[in-house]
Amino acid sequence: MRTIERQLRARQTAVSLNEKELSRLMKATFDTPRLEQVRDLFIFSSFTGLHYQNLKSLRKENFHNKYGQKWIFMVREQTDAFIHIPLLPVPQMILEKYKVRFAGTDELLPVPSNQRLNVYLKEIAELCGIEKNMTMYLAYHTFKDTITTKNGISTGTVCRMLGRFDLRGRHAYVTDRIIKREMDRVARNCTPFEKIAAQYIMTTNKSVYCPTK
Repeated sequence: MRTIERQLRARQTAVSLNEKELSRLMKATFDTPRLEQVRDLFIFSSFTGLHYQNLKSLRKENFHNKYGQKWIFMVREQTDAFIHIPLLPVPQMILEKYKVRFAGTDELLPVPSNQRLNVYLKEIAELCGIEKNMTMYLAYHTFKDTITTKNGISTGTVCRMLGRFDLRGRHAYVTDRIIKREMDRVARNCTPFEKIAAQYIMTTNKSVYCPTK
């Protein structure tokens, strides 16, 4: 019994979703639009690394085209460090999903309060059989570990994108061209996720018009 309890605690304290868990979450269907929307927000953060506060304040003005690709440019509110991340296909698809709902406004995604978000994430984890502490912090680490580092992205590039500047200055040599080149490789490796998003996330439209405030 103690061994089982230790195993369960180890799973719950894991810091990121693996590829199988991420795929399972993307394929999930929900009876209520609020859960679908929160799932989409978690997936968006898993492919961008944005914390809740940055997700909440994300606006159209934070997107710019560079090197023929859309990038997110904003300040990480916790550290005042500058974030610049090339937008991968999956988060682009999620933005497209909610485009009609927020037409004529500067908002992009239906982000509820942090308290509601965490409650819904716990419900989603239970429905999807994910034995990890589902929070937006888990989504951040999923981007850092599963999406970037496990796809061969250098530590310096990850630090530069996420506005995490360490004392050894591993980010100093990283230019936007290097970020673009490395993230192009991530995009190619994430083609299976792109196909899942097209089949499961983009085909559900209930959440386009259902409020979550």
